[in-house]
Amino acid sequence: MLRNIMILLAGANLFSCQNKVQNNQPVNEKIIAIQDSNTLDSNVVSTIELVENKEGFKEVILDNEYFLNEMKYATKDNFLKAKIYPCAKCYLRQQVSESLINASKIAKQKGYKLIVFDCYRPLSLQKKMFEIVSNKKYVADPKKGSKHNRGAAVDVGLANEDNTPLDMGTEFDDFSEKAHYSNSEISSIAKNNRLILRNIMTQAGFEPYENEWWHFNFKNVDFPLSDFEWSCQ
Repeated sequence: MLRNIMILLAGANLFSCQNKVQNNQPVNEKIIAIQDSNTLDSNVVSTIELVENKEGFKEVILDNEYFLNEMKYATKDNFLKAKIYPCAKCYLRQQVSESLINASKIAKQKGYKLIVFDCYRPLSLQKKMFEIVSNKKYVADPKKGSKHNRGAAVDVGLANEDNTPLDMGTEFDDFSEKAHYSNSEISSIAKNNRLILRNIMTQAGFEPYENEWWHFNFKNVDFPLSDFEWSCQ
């Protein structure tokens, strides 16, 4: 599916980064710029960085006309009221990252951008979240983990091309019943916006979660739990 893969050389082929894996040992990484000519318009900077570690994650670059970077857990603007992530980067498994890029193109064709609230979440950071809010209704028990901890889930919303978020009936991480996709108490505008978002994401290969309008799991492909933590350099 991906074409025109170019390995970036900057004096050496391998760069050593202090990213964490489950055994807490540094890994060698090879950064690859990828142009997906099948799914992205030619006039957009459309690169994702492939971190070649044993778990195969890719960073989806959010600083372009297809996305709004609102990675909430890299700020204190979240229900935990605490900064959990070291910086606002979106890492996913390879198949999942490709599907998110496809979803961004579908949204763009309809006149929207995807707002990205959350992507892969390291298991160690899931444990920190659970220490702050140990309510399994809101935060998955790290003993079991979640699709986020596997790099196979995203939390997203929609914005207009002028970066104005669409009315979805609630804010992200509102854990009331109004956040349920089919809630009848929200406005007809919000219902329609949820439908638009769901159609975009399902067309790209994601499955919705009924209790959170923003949460989408990648289709029936399972990945192991991971504690890979990205570098902020």
